[in-house]
Parts: sequence; C-alpha cells; structure tokens
Amino acid sequence: MKRIITIALFTSFFLISRAQYKQTIRGTVVDKFSMQGLLGVNIVLVSSGQQKGTTSDGKGSFRFEEVPAGRHEIQFSYIGYKPVTISNILLSSAHEVVLEVEMEEMVYQGEEVIVKANLRKDQPINQMAQISARSFTVEETERYAGSWGDPARMASNYAGVMAASEARNDIIIRGNSPLGLLWRLEGQNIPNPNHFGAFGTTGGPISMINNNHLRNSDFYTGAFPAEFGNALSGAFDLNMRAGNNQQREYLVQVGLNGFELGAEGPFSITSTSSYLVNYRYSFLGLMSKLGINYGPAGSIPEYQDLSYKLDFAAGKMGKFSLFGLAGLSDIGNYDSKKDNLDDYTYDDFGVDFGFNTGMMIHGINHIYSFSNNTVLVSRVAVAGSFSDYTYDSVSIEDASINLYTRSKLQEWQYSASTELKTRINTRNNINIGFHADVYQPTFNDSTLQNDGTYIVGARAKGTMTLYQSFIEWRHRLNDNVSFYSGVHGQYLDLNSSYLIEPRASIKWRFAKNQSASIGYGLHSQIQPHQLYFTEAYNESTGEYVKTSTQDLDFTKSHHFVLGYDFLAAPNLRFKVETYYQHIYDVPIEQEISHVSLQNYGADFYIPTYDSLVNGGTGRNYGVEFTVEKFFLNNYYFLITTSLFDSKYTASDNIERNSAFNNNYVVNALGGYEFKLSENMALTTSTKFVVAGGNRYIPYTVIQDGFGRYVAHYNYDRAYEKQYPAYMRLDVMLTLRWNHKRMTDEWIIDFENITNRSNLYYETVDRSTGEIVSEYHQKFAWLMMWRLRF
Repeated sequence: MKRIITIALFTSFFLISRAQYKQTIRGTVVDKFSMQGLLGVNIVLVSSGQQKGTTSDGKGSFRFEEVPAGRHEIQFSYIGYKPVTISNILLSSAHEVVLEVEMEEMVYQGEEVIVKANLRKDQPINQMAQISARSFTVEETERYAGSWGDPARMASNYAGVMAASEARNDIIIRGNSPLGLLWRLEGQNIPNPNHFGAFGTTGGPISMINNNHLRNSDFYTGAFPAEFGNALSGAFDLNMRAGNNQQREYLVQVGLNGFELGAEGPFSITSTSSYLVNYRYSFLGLMSKLGINYGPAGSIPEYQDLSYKLDFAAGKMGKFSLFGLAGLSDIGNYDSKKDNLDDYTYDDFGVDFGFNTGMMIHGINHIYSFSNNTVLVSRVAVAGSFSDYTYDSVSIEDASINLYTRSKLQEWQYSASTELKTRINTRNNINIGFHADVYQPTFNDSTLQNDGTYIVGARAKGTMTLYQSFIEWRHRLNDNVSFYSGVHGQYLDLNSSYLIEPRASIKWRFAKNQSASIGYGLHSQIQPHQLYFTEAYNESTGEYVKTSTQDLDFTKSHHFVLGYDFLAAPNLRFKVETYYQHIYDVPIEQEISHVSLQNYGADFYIPTYDSLVNGGTGRNYGVEFTVEKFFLNNYYFLITTSLFDSKYTASDNIERNSAFNNNYVVNALGGYEFKLSENMALTTSTKFVVAGGNRYIPYTVIQDGFGRYVAHYNYDRAYEKQYPAYMRLDVMLTLRWNHKRMTDEWIIDFENITNRSNLYYETVDRSTGEIVSEYHQKFAWLMMWRLRF
C-alpha cells in the first residue's frame, strides 16, 4: 500500500508539473505625455522563440489570451514614436498581467529619424529627471535578498545609498541625514509610512507600503526636478497600480512580517471601474491573540495596516481615483508583569515602557485632458500621524509602578495640489504646479515631579502652511540632446521664510550606447514641525516661554552632479556619478557646542531643542559606480560602490565627520532562476554588503552621584571614531509553483548567513561599569508563503 501511495503521489506531481497552464496578458498603450490611448500600435509577443502579433484598438487596449505561464517579451512599435520593448514579463497562472505602456514621440531631424531600440528599465519614468534618478519594479522589491518587499530596504542596494541600521529602514543618501528624504504616494507628500516610526522621522522597522499594490515607481538621489520640494537628500515617488477591471483576483500571504489578505477586481460585471484593497496584521501579534506567545507580555510587536485604491472609469469629467494607507503599531516592555526578578531591565529596578505609533492618509486624484497636449492633474488629501511614549519605574521589592514620563506627539496634515502639463510640440514640454500643505502639530513631554504632579517640560501646538510652486521646461534639441530647467519656490507662512530654487540639467547621448549628464539644484527643507512651536517650562516663573525655534529658516543645499552612462549590451550597463553638496542654514545650538540637526534622523526619536539658530554648515562629496546586468537568460546581477565624505560644522566652528560619514559602501547582488518544470521555478538570490562602521562619540566610564556607572561623553571629539567595518551575506530562495488558476510561492530569506558580529553601539552596565556591546542582527531566517488565485 505504501508503495502504491508513493507511486500515485509521484505520478500526480509529475503530471501537474508537466501541465502547461495559461493566462492572459493585456493592457493599454498610451502617449507618455497625455496618457491618451494610441490606436493601431503594432504589438508582438515573443514567447519561447515564437511570435504572436496584434494591434491596439481605439482606446489603446490590446489582449493576448492563452499565453503559457512564465517569462515573456512584448515589442511595441508605432509611427512617429520610439519603439518599446518590455522584457521578463512574469506571467503566473493565477493572475492576469495588466500593462500600461507609455510611448514617447520622436524628434525629427530633417529626413532622419533617430530611435531607441529598447526600453531602459533603469531610466526614470519622469521625463524631467535626467540625472541621479532611476525607476524600480515591484519584482525588484522582492528579488533582492534582505529587502522584505520594502522599497526603502531595496533602495539601500543602489549607488549612493546605505541603510542606517538593520533595525530600521532609514536610508542615508550621499551622507545626508535620513530626515532629508521625501515620501510621495500618488503624487501626494505623505508622513512617515513605517510602523514604529518616530514622529518627524522618515524610517522605521517595518514598512506600511504594500509592494503588491505598487506599479513601477521612481527613486531620486540628488538634483531632482523642480516638482519636488521640501527635501534635501532624495525622494521616493511611489505609484499604486489600478486593480484588475475585468476579473476578480485574490491574495493570501503568511510570514513573520504579517498575515495578509488582498482582493481586486471590477465593481460589477458591467463596470470598468476597479478596486484594490489589502489588509495585514502582524504574525506574532495574531499568535498572541490566539494565546500563543513568543515573548513576555507587551514585548511582542503588534501592528496592522490597510491600503486601497479605487479607480473610476474616465468620462466627460475626467478620471477620478481614491487611495489610502493607514497603520497602527504597538510595542513595549513591562517588567511589572514578569515573575522572575532576573528578567528585570536593571538589577536595582524594573521598567515599564510603551511605544505606540500610527499614520494614515486618504486622497482623491483627478486627471482631466483638455486635449492630447494639455492635461490638468488635481489632488486633495488628509493625513495624520502620532506617537505616544510612556516610561515608568518598577520597584524590585513589590513590583509597584512609579509613574514617570509621558510623551505624546500628533499632527494633522491637509494637502491640495494642482499641476498643468503642456506639450507645445515634440521638442518642448512645460509643467506648472502649485502645492499647499497645512500642518497642525501637537506635542507634550511631561515628567512626574516629587509632589506627584506632572510638569510639561516642553510643549508645542500650532498651525502652519507650507506653499510650494514650480515651473519646469524640457527641450529636446534632437533625440540625443535634451535640456531641462526649472524653478521651485516655497513659502512658510509661520515666519515668512521663502526661497526660490533653480534646477537645471543637460543630457547628451554622444555615442550609440553612451551618454553624459550634468545637473544642478538648490534644495531646501523645513525643520521638524514640533520645533517651530516648542514652549519651554521656566521653573522660576512657572510659565511656558516660546523659544527662538519658531523663527527657524529652511535648511538649504546646493547639489552638483556629473554622470556617465554606458550601455555595454542591451541588458548590461555601467554608470558612474560624482557629486558635491554644500549644506547651509542647518539648525545648531546658540551656545558653543557640537550639536547640529544634520546628525539626527536615524533613531526612534528627534531631540526637542528650545534654542536653535540657522548657523550650521556641511558638505558631502563622493563618487558612485554601478554595474548592472538586467534580468535576462535566467540571471541578473547588480554591483554598486559608493565612496563619500560627509562633514558638518556646528556653533563651535569645528568641522567634524557627520554621524552618517561611513565613507564607503559596496553592494554585490545576483540571482539565478532554475526552471524545474513547465510550471515550477526556483530562484536563488544572494547579497553581500560591506560598509564603513557607524560613527560614535568617544566616552569614558564614571560613577554618578548615586554610585551608578555611566558613560561620560567627550563631545569635543564627536564622531571622530568609527566602529569596525560592517559586513553581511544574505541568501534567499523563492519557489514559484503554478497550478490551474492559482499560484503559490514559498520564500525563505537567510540573513547574515555567516553569523558575523557587526557592532551596532555600546552601553555601560550600571552595576559593574563594564562596556556592553550591542550587535546588529546575527544569523536569522524569515519564511513567507503567498497564494494568488
């Protein structure tokens, strides 16, 4: 009987593996500028050496049915437009592939027509971006080992970018503080989209962004176009895809990063409008709800998030879409609930602390085409974020709780923007836009006094509006030379700060597969919002006094970038960029000190200073190298090297290394896809990274007035020293198996596979005075299962 069962199972597995499951590839072909459908585009599907052709209809729509599951290539050609080739379209048996293909008009030079042979997947979607920008695909957020489907962790593999730590996804771009990053979703500026993200920061341990909802998006690392403002280092311009408007599709995903359910489809059988929605709850949190605990009470991270997009069919009034993203997170450590005193945080007392955060944004977008050459895009949104922190001591004798600290920060944000895009002719495009963000922050930081009352040591509450406008122009002299110029302006009504920011770039393709670019931009950013309204408590008078931080101007930065790009083969490129950034008007303390806001933004808090002035400076410069083999013939690789130097000067007038001056980072990634059968593939991905260690402030160990050992920091030598180099090797395996109208994937990610000890920071044991080394994550593995149907 066992032998019969074994043979039956093996035979079933063999037959299923050999079966050829099929699905549909469809989409629309549109003019890249007007986003209007193109009629009569020639479309050729290349599959396993065979070709199948069709043309687009009056709406630009096309459709290929009964296409075998696997990877495919589609070629698009149209008179007067540059041809487009999309390679490595991954088709599963569960879901249709729905493409939106953008084609760009050619510039005619006499009787000669100059065309591009292939679509460069690394090139930005934004036509105005000509340097220090690239696009990325949803597949890339999953393909790279250690990325967890997180756009920020994926971007840390790119040249000029490095992760601030493994515990969070804050990214350092060209030596800048992570605070300088702009997050944009569906064209709207949004708060920090990460769980457990401290108020005012841009990163956190776990992203709320659902990569299953993204379509191809852009990432910028410097000298970005004039439409982007209020950012110093870079920008994520994320776009959500539309749901399938012809059939309903579903997703179930389970892994250590959460339990996830997703759905998409048309509102009705006759409707061409669609919905896309996804909900996730933390895996460990869900297990805890079911009574299965993997840690002490309160110490298990719990989080949940929801994302959605509703697309309504275009009519006479234009096209409308609604989108949203929301998340809650909670973690803590409660010694008062522990039975064993040895598990207390300290030898002489325990600690109860809790940290809760939340973020949400809901928006409406409207696109109206006056003609094929004029488009108006309008957006409105409301967003909110908060973080709550409590810290209490616990008696080691009777576990009684002594209330101590309460900190609460929250902010509402109301946004409206409009952008008019005009194509004068095939050579000239002009965009004009206006954006307004109303911010209403509230902050209270209180401490329990000896008389049992709470004193708010610092508080903030108020309203301010940031107005931004821009105009930008792109001129194509021919298909080889293009000029870009733009001006961005922003005005803060709170203190009447304003700045006009010029931007410019030139791109020249001087040989068939080689191009050079040069770019410049003046960029500025407002300060962490709570600083503008901070009121400090005066113990002598018992009153709250407004501080000079309300008068803070923008921090500003000049970006200069020079780049060279060589396409050695259709799927192999070499790129080098060098840059210089001059940063000025950085907030620093009025008294002589090393403190500069240029060094903050990669932790779970931002210090609240009550006396800052715009007097600090900084400079970043470096060179970046990229060698990239796009996925073709079942393999890919990406090698990036960044060499940089980051300095700052505070009120003590001493130029120092910034906290983010790691000096170098090298990433080497690669992967190969093994086709096990007609419907099964195994992908292996490997990542190796080596980077300069984190900077730190030297210290000595002393005893305080209570006889406890503490660190005494030598601020005169701030960030002079560096921890040992950071190195890590990750390996990821992905098994994809197509069944009839469903696909399941098994993903296992082995992180720090060599179990290397990478020093993160050091602390002092309060009882013994010994230095305790805290390390980045040792060897760990994460598993995830995903089912699409």
